[in-house]
Amino acid sequence: MVIIGKAAAKSAGLPRYFTGVACENGHIAERRTKGGACVLCRRAAAREYMRRHRANPDFLVADQRRTREWRASAAGQKWIGRYIKARWETNRDNEEFRETQRQSVRKWQAAIREKQASMDAMWRADYNDSPSYKERNRVRVVIRIARKRASPGCYTVADVAVIYERQAGLCACGCGGSIADRRYHIDHILPLCRGGTNWPDNIQLLAPACNLSKASRTMEEWIAARAVPNGEAAGI
Repeated sequence: MVIIGKAAAKSAGLPRYFTGVACENGHIAERRTKGGACVLCRRAAAREYMRRHRANPDFLVADQRRTREWRASAAGQKWIGRYIKARWETNRDNEEFRETQRQSVRKWQAAIREKQASMDAMWRADYNDSPSYKERNRVRVVIRIARKRASPGCYTVADVAVIYERQAGLCACGCGGSIADRRYHIDHILPLCRGGTNWPDNIQLLAPACNLSKASRTMEEWIAARAVPNGEAAGI
């Protein structure tokens, strides 16, 4: 640590200073610019204070609330900023301090990654395997495509459910294929790229193979192509 007197630290706006001289309890440590107290003595006093009151849950709750309020206040933010800056300036050339800081950052990053992984796992368990989530996500994907094409209209999961009931769980092209258990694609009767809208009256449910075969054609064009015996001309 860099040796600096109290007056110099105070004029520089530093919250702490270091003289290299032991305090009355034998600590060779930084001292607070305001009051001149040894930081290790203050830390020991705080631990003793908490030890005496730790059994009182009301005290702990109130103490934590006071700490949060102080940290969120303008005075607390100002003090924390000055403390971090002063500590860095004092220990800029201290390799042991720099390594300790690096280890703290690595530990914090590992904790954040672990927490994020845990939250992702919970999200997948709660939503990703949920049929209702998959249905909402399917609708969101199609709506996003329509917005990119600036196509008018919008529909909801409830609209898709009504269409499904109207089709009695069968593919809309008349092939007789079942689309039960949500095995269907949401298709625009008049494709968006051909000027179709995204309103429910332009929506139908097709079996995946039928929708991929239909591609960007209208239903009339697709049905006519399927009627051609030549598979190449039919586009299937």
